[in-house]
Amino acid sequence: MSEILDEHAARHQAGSRHPSATDFKPITDQSDTLIGWTYATDSRRQRYGWILTDGRVSPATEDHRSGAEEYGRRSI
Repeated sequence: MSEILDEHAARHQAGSRHPSATDFKPITDQSDTLIGWTYATDSRRQRYGWILTDGRVSPATEDHRSGAEEYGRRSI
């Protein structure tokens, strides 16, 4: 798995699991280093997932972006 360094690459990788992924927002750690992105699984923004810079994509989705962000951080 290759490192995901920008939002374009994150969109491409997340699209393999969630083809309609949209509305990407960065996730940073405590030192403000980018560790990934959260995204809405579709345009209605009812479920949220995450993708990390190491290419891992959330196996499940969350009801709220904050939940997806927290699970993404815990997955580091």
